[in-house]
Amino acid sequence: MRELKEDIEKRSERAQAANDVVTPWDFIATRLGSIDSRIVNDSGSIFTAELKNHAKLVQPMQHGSESMGNLAKAIPSFKQDLNDQFRLKSLGQRVRFKVSPFDMVSPDIETGNESYREKYKVRSFSHSLHSEYNGFNAFELQVAEALDTTGRPWCRNPVGTSGYRIPIQELGSDNIWFYPDFLYWTSESEVWALDPKGKHLLEAATTRKLLDISSLRDVEPALSIGFLVEGQYQIDQQGFISKAGKNGYTLIRKVGARTRATTYDTVIGLIGALA
Repeated sequence: MRELKEDIEKRSERAQAANDVVTPWDFIATRLGSIDSRIVNDSGSIFTAELKNHAKLVQPMQHGSESMGNLAKAIPSFKQDLNDQFRLKSLGQRVRFKVSPFDMVSPDIETGNESYREKYKVRSFSHSLHSEYNGFNAFELQVAEALDTTGRPWCRNPVGTSGYRIPIQELGSDNIWFYPDFLYWTSESEVWALDPKGKHLLEAATTRKLLDISSLRDVEPALSIGFLVEGQYQIDQQGFISKAGKNGYTLIRKVGARTRATTYDTVIGLIGALA
């Protein structure tokens, strides 16, 4: 090194594979698992052992090869095919949901600005399953007060894994579970899962699939899903939802085989239409 010359005697030759190899199954499983953990996870996958051990899926494949490139291009179609076959399984009466206690966050906190204190102010209700709630934004509070005026049982869905949740039937969605903000019993045989944020409206496919659950009538009580949004919204023939105006409040729900958006002047009028 001092002479800036290479010591030729130190040269050696070593033979090795041209490139690392991976099986088609490992490549596909890694890609699909990164899209949605419900497809492939540490506990297994939704695929059968017969498929995973198929001769074409266990043969060696080099990274950067044409075969790997073709598989990479096919991943989106695999995802779409899986979404087309997405099914929810009913577990019958073995898993009845029991509403858990509601844990308030920072009840009646005295610090922060006025809007912050207003959000965490503890509020009492007459017909809710829990006597008190807090953590409302302005729109959520309007919905809670409107629900309480009906005289029917309702509740704010407990936060976290103890709350009522519905699996989102769209692989690759940002979330696996949908937690509605409110549960509302219009009768002993029907309960509404209501969400006044409209957070899923940007994903039309997700919205349609969640609303499709309202068509299931072989469960007791029957579950209906409603999205409540501020302003006027409309639905085109393809089922895509778009905003049409700022006034009023819109209920987006499944009526028969169609998804409908109905605008009301007041939140109380909207809630009254659910019964």
